Amino acid sequence: MMRRVRGTTFGIVGCGRIGTAAGLRAKAFGMNVVFYDPYVPDGKDQSVGFERRESLEMLREADVISVHTPLTAETNGMINGQVISCMKESAILITTSRGKVCDLDAVTDALKNNRIAAAGLACGVGAGAPTRRSCAPSR
Repeated sequence: MMRRVRGTTFGIVGCGRIGTAAGLRAKAFGMNVVFYDPYVPDGKDQSVGFERRESLEMLREADVISVHTPLTAETNGMINGQVISCMKESAILITTSRGKVCDLDAVTDALKNNRIAAAGLACGVGAGAPTRRSCAPSR
C-alpha cells in the first residue's frame, strides 16, 4: 500500500504531549490534523494548528488514526468493533496506548475482513498489555 500523505487527514485520539508531538510531525508532512480529546482546554487547537472534533465521529474523516490515551475506566475498550466500523476501509490505525484501550480481536477481525487497511500496535508492557499475536491482513 503506497500513497501520498500530503492532503490526507491525520486523526488523533488523545491530544496530550505525545498526541500533539505526533500531530506536529504529521502536519510537517502536509497532512490535515484533527483531534478528539474532551480534556484538552479550548485554544490548544489554535495554538498548534489542529482542528478540534467533539466526538470519535472524526474517525470517519481520518485517513490515519493515532491513539494516545491512558488506560482508564473510560478508555478501556474505547477502540472497539463499533468504532472501527466507522473508519474508512483505507484507514491506518496506530495505537501507542495500553493494550486494553484497543480491542485487539476487533482490530484483527477488521484487518482480516478488509475493514481497515493496516494497523500499527505498540501497546506497551505491563498491566493491560496484550499477548503477542499476528494482526497481518489476509490479502
